Amino acid sequence: MVTDPQTDTLIDRSELLRLRELGKYYLQQNLIAQALQAYLALLEKFPEDVSTLVIMGDSYLMAGDANAAKQIYLRASSLQPDRTDLRQRLLLAEKTIMPETSIAGGFPPLHPQAVTRLAERLSGHSTSVDDDQIRKAAELLEKTVHSDSPAESVSEHLDEIDALLPAILELNIRQARIQGNSDVAAKLIQIQQDLIKDKSSQASAVSNELTNGITLSSRQVTKKIILIGEPSLISPLRQSIIQDALIHAGIEVHSRWEDIPLPWEGFDLVVAHNPHTNPLLMKALAGWAGAGNPVLVDMDTDFRIVHPRGIQVGNSGSELAQDRRSFLAALQLADIVTFPSTSLALAFSNEGYQAYAIPDGWSGKNTLWLKQASPSSKLNLGIFIEPGHVDEVAAIRRVVIRLLREFPHIRLVVSGDPEVYSLFNTIADTRRVYLPPAEPDDYPYMLAQADIFLFPGGEGDATELASDRKFMEVGVRKAVWVASPTPAVEEWNSGGLIARSMDDWYTHLKTVIIDADLRQKLAQEGYTHALTREAKNMAPLWESLIQKTLNSRIPKPFMREGK
Repeated sequence: MVTDPQTDTLIDRSELLRLRELGKYYLQQNLIAQALQAYLALLEKFPEDVSTLVIMGDSYLMAGDANAAKQIYLRASSLQPDRTDLRQRLLLAEKTIMPETSIAGGFPPLHPQAVTRLAERLSGHSTSVDDDQIRKAAELLEKTVHSDSPAESVSEHLDEIDALLPAILELNIRQARIQGNSDVAAKLIQIQQDLIKDKSSQASAVSNELTNGITLSSRQVTKKIILIGEPSLISPLRQSIIQDALIHAGIEVHSRWEDIPLPWEGFDLVVAHNPHTNPLLMKALAGWAGAGNPVLVDMDTDFRIVHPRGIQVGNSGSELAQDRRSFLAALQLADIVTFPSTSLALAFSNEGYQAYAIPDGWSGKNTLWLKQASPSSKLNLGIFIEPGHVDEVAAIRRVVIRLLREFPHIRLVVSGDPEVYSLFNTIADTRRVYLPPAEPDDYPYMLAQADIFLFPGGEGDATELASDRKFMEVGVRKAVWVASPTPAVEEWNSGGLIARSMDDWYTHLKTVIIDADLRQKLAQEGYTHALTREAKNMAPLWESLIQKTLNSRIPKPFMREGK
């Protein structure tokens, strides 16, 4: 038999796209088992299709089997090692692995029986694979053929037959190919694709109709929200950004909750930012939530690990226990919980909360963000760090001192922790500056005092769960950064260089000091990325979470547990 490699490639490409569309169709119809079986069939024919491997890995991660997800992500990474999103997925999977959780049950993650178990876990009930669906369809058709009134029988089971049609066609496509009837298979494929396109367009029309209805409804009735909370050192501007984003979304926001008499009648929702740090807020919030009203709780971090005031040491056991209880109580009052990092949202989702990630942002209302810095012949290296991170800076101390001695025109600017400034006592005072902490509104001006920011990373849960706020803020200021590899920097990955070793710290810093063109290029990349986080651009994301909270039908945790 003579083969044409080019034609074979086109046929394979067409089959790959067909199976992808079939899987996508099943997902849109919420037919999870059929979708996973379609993707499994795709991988049997195209085992190196990374897009499908990622879908299967994500499915295992969503179902709670991080070990199986990791195995699939590793396989995908070996095929496309340069994909940063795969590295991030691997980090998340490794962080959430629980040895006692195994959906695959000893089978390889992509074994048919393992995939069947995965489908059952995701759908919440025992599911049948395609062959069982075909059997059901065959029984229906047999019943219809032998019915006294075939039309009436079809009418009674129309929805059921309709849902099974793609599966019936898929079985016939496979059978036609086995029998060598390629023309018949091609015609059946065309029918299947037309059916999927028709149903997808119907779903899109319904979706647009619903979306338009929601949009009109939200425009006709302005939502009234009370925004309460307490800032922390972890993200001192987050609450004000939430307020600006909600206002941009056309929502009426009241932040002076003390002026509103309880029980806050006439309001639709309460958004609470770090409420657990204020007993008065918690008392008012408990009364509101206890009456069955919707609550969205936004937290800067996992305050069971990091102290509410950004200090991780020097607290008595009783204070830490009280903080933990208050933090958990606030989460129990929430319908929806939001965090500034993906890692945090995933961690709390795995604990059973309705958790979502909304990243940190900034607001152009503060003109200091975009105010140009004064020109200077000096090039400033900035170490802006909260108390408690001296060891992280100490690890790169020798590199910084070496560069200060090699390049007379650079200067060190330290802010946040005076102990960090003391690490560089051997450097002349004319070559180093300490900036005391500024008020949140003046913070952008303080950031303007550095051209290259240094973010050495440590180890531990606090570092793993940190948001990308600092990198975003450096981007707004059109500065550049060099940082240790952490989940936050890997996820942001714009406007700087990642130092994965001590040698990298020296070579990367030296490169950005010498190469002005590279600094400009990186600064522009970071700025472009940071523009997506301006408050008005964050408005749709916050509005969608507000709608989700208002329409939540899942009881609050404390109500589910009968507390």
